[in-house]
Amino acid sequence: MFTSSEEMDTDEGGLVKKFMFVNRKAPYGTIYALEGLEVVLISAAFEQDVSMAFIDDGIYELKKGQDTKALDQKNFSPTYRALEGYDIEKLYVDRTSMESRGLTDDEFEIIKTHPVKGWEMPKLSADVGEVALDVCRHHHERVDGKGYPDGLSGDALTLCARMGAVCDVYDAITSNRSYKEGWHPAESIRKMVEWRDGHFDERVFQAFVKTVGIYPAGSLVRLRSGRLGVVVEQTEKSLLTPMVKVFFSTKSNVRIVPEDIDLTRTEDGIIDVEDPAAWGFDLNKMFGL
Repeated sequence: MFTSSEEMDTDEGGLVKKFMFVNRKAPYGTIYALEGLEVVLISAAFEQDVSMAFIDDGIYELKKGQDTKALDQKNFSPTYRALEGYDIEKLYVDRTSMESRGLTDDEFEIIKTHPVKGWEMPKLSADVGEVALDVCRHHHERVDGKGYPDGLSGDALTLCARMGAVCDVYDAITSNRSYKEGWHPAESIRKMVEWRDGHFDERVFQAFVKTVGIYPAGSLVRLRSGRLGVVVEQTEKSLLTPMVKVFFSTKSNVRIVPEDIDLTRTEDGIIDVEDPAAWGFDLNKMFGL
């Protein structure tokens, strides 16, 4: 386990430290998981702002139905149910780690309470409408009924809830976290295509892809001409031919004068998606994307 922290001012003029505890180790076989949980509870007892992230084999710490008799060790996983009593309600599980280990959301009961918490809080304000409350509560539902917290499916899910489910996944996997870098937009769309059956409303998902594009704005792409460019917007003709701002030549390995190219009006085309970090590019600083 490792931590990241920062300080924030309170209304009373004091300081509260914010801690993110990142769990990488399996729950048994080493002392790291148990000792890490103890540190988390101690930190929360001193009224610090504590959150937890589970990645790699650390995701097994939250798996339901743990049986440790054969290991001759005590099962301490029920302790995680006490986290809300310590005001530890921000738990994050890395979906990539889950997918690579063949685990599903249904196996992580403890992380399924936040939609209800997020739905209850804005209800205290008269300014929050029914649509916002609906999305708060149901953005983790699936069209096949295997989502949470209510297990709704089909027509029981409103259009806004179905839209929220798609947008939530895209936001989650493209955003940088304290424990992982966000995926690139084009890679995120490819992953969502793999996950869409049973998860997303097909009509809503297709509309989403058409809006953001197969190569969403902000994607770094390589063209047949050997130039690198960043996608700036979609075109109406095809999802495969967005507007691209080229700025680098891979043939001469130098920056070139930026130029906007409409790929519907040229013989050039996209042949691959590139990793900006591998080229040392910060596209946010360079183009404000």
